[in-house]
Amino acid sequence: MKKRPKSLQQVFDQSKFAQPKYDQKADYNSQLQHELANYLPPEWQGQIFVKSYSDGILELAIANAALKMRFNAFRLDLLSHLRTQIPELISIRDKVDPKAGSHQQSPNLNQVKIEQSVNARPLSEKSKSLISQSMQTMPDELQQALARLVKISKSGK
Repeated sequence: MKKRPKSLQQVFDQSKFAQPKYDQKADYNSQLQHELANYLPPEWQGQIFVKSYSDGILELAIANAALKMRFNAFRLDLLSHLRTQIPELISIRDKVDPKAGSHQQSPNLNQVKIEQSVNARPLSEKSKSLISQSMQTMPDELQQALARLVKISKSGK
């Protein structure tokens, strides 16, 4: 005995075809971003982001065209890796989006400028001890920056 054909409404009501709610989509994109971050090379971290995922197509935002060229060589490896996690993944679509990497690049540039300016003059022993004592009451980020300053001045760079 044949099964009765399903109506179009019944087909779209099934969970396989149902569109996830906005919160679920955001959470799913977050999981995809985490999986992407685990597989990408460290120098690409913060420059490639999950834009969206729908109908088996993963859309990525890439910070610049040079990185996109390097990513194209890496795409098939990433696709096969992600298919182990998401079997319904069909393809990866990417677009250059300069805004994608802008908030990640500025701290790196500032760090280079600070390290270059530190080389201008070494710290005295008194300054080093005062900085070391005051570091204990400061936030973690500031403690790390001051520790680098003291370390650089001790090494005599």
